[in-house]
Amino acid sequence: MISILAIREFYERPAVKAVAKVMEALHLVAGYLLLAALVLPFRWQSALLYCFFISYGLDFFAAGRWTRWRWTPDKWWGVAMLLLFCLQPLWSLFEQQHLDIIFKQVLNHRLAFMAFGTMTILGFTPKFRMRYVAATLCASASLAVLWLVVVRLGLWQFITDPERTYHFMVERVAFFGSHMNFNLYLNVALLSSLYLVCRGGRAARWMALLPFVVIATALAVTEGRSGMLTGGLLSLGIVFAWFRAMGWRKIGYAALTLCLLGGIGYGIHHVMWVNSHFKGSDVSDNPRRYIWHVAMETIEEHPVLGQGVSDGRMRFVENGLRDADFMAHYAQKNIFENPQWNGDVYVMHPHNAALELWLQFGIVGLIVFVLILGLAPVGVAPERRLFVWLLVGIFLLQATFEIFGSNLTPLSWGLFAILFRSSSYDWTKVG
Repeated sequence: MISILAIREFYERPAVKAVAKVMEALHLVAGYLLLAALVLPFRWQSALLYCFFISYGLDFFAAGRWTRWRWTPDKWWGVAMLLLFCLQPLWSLFEQQHLDIIFKQVLNHRLAFMAFGTMTILGFTPKFRMRYVAATLCASASLAVLWLVVVRLGLWQFITDPERTYHFMVERVAFFGSHMNFNLYLNVALLSSLYLVCRGGRAARWMALLPFVVIATALAVTEGRSGMLTGGLLSLGIVFAWFRAMGWRKIGYAALTLCLLGGIGYGIHHVMWVNSHFKGSDVSDNPRRYIWHVAMETIEEHPVLGQGVSDGRMRFVENGLRDADFMAHYAQKNIFENPQWNGDVYVMHPHNAALELWLQFGIVGLIVFVLILGLAPVGVAPERRLFVWLLVGIFLLQATFEIFGSNLTPLSWGLFAILFRSSSYDWTKVG
């Protein structure tokens, strides 16, 4: 029988080390490129996705990390991610009806939970650098915004156009898709700017200003209110952290106060403008209030054990189609009258990740939802823990208005979280 000592001696051979270096480089390049491509539609990500996961397996075995495996507390997050994926096939055994179109679509989206959960349990490479992760996010988000503002719209037209929100939305949808995914990426990029300001040297702080201004401008004109709110809060943090890090604390307090007052006034004006121009109604007429009402009615039918993925979605849609407010404020205007609707009524969903998991898996689903967010900071180095908590907050706010699917992708959550949790903290000087 081959001993562990002999295996470790094998991995010390120069040829084996050379192969491991190549596999490591391939995985790192694939990871950074995939991170940059998350702002783009999925068709631009698919090839990089395969490269990233395949290169992970090659790197894992080539570097011999399996010979040094041990249990650590940070792996509990991976267990929670893996459990969330496993709930779907397990609950399907007890469903009364099985609708393939729903089951396969949801399962495809949640494959990322299985992949990142497995990677976390086996052990993720420590070779990613947090400053490179932050720089990649800032650069990719800034280039995406500049492409829309400078190339597609024209900078002067963007500045002077009173309908800039509408025209920015049209161009963004054409090239990048929905505001939910786009704004999520921009807000994580803002969090990366905050990291550079707080943990970088003086040069890094100055370099973080340009992406901050570009990204914050885009979030200030978005029609997505949750994205704008998150961006506003992060921007306030960046403003204060920047002045504080530069040693100008009193100026920082004054700048924070001015930005807070100005931001509140602008936010109220912008939300009123968005509602009148895009919704034709006031905030109280938001369709989600009727969607959530139907979701809660459906949950109350089986609040403890849930109804599974297929049965749960079918029952939610049946209850919604019988609800007059749901039909008037959501289904009719947003689904049936949408020229892109393909006739599938099961595209309607609860628009809240916690409610959907509760509907599908009962109390277990709610617990797992809390775990995949709450366990993310466990075992993370102290210098990065705050940023992981802020990442959790960004996703939690988004999950209040979306489910884990095309507009809140498990891929984004998994990749952002695993990189923020595992990347090396390598600043040689702070302050």
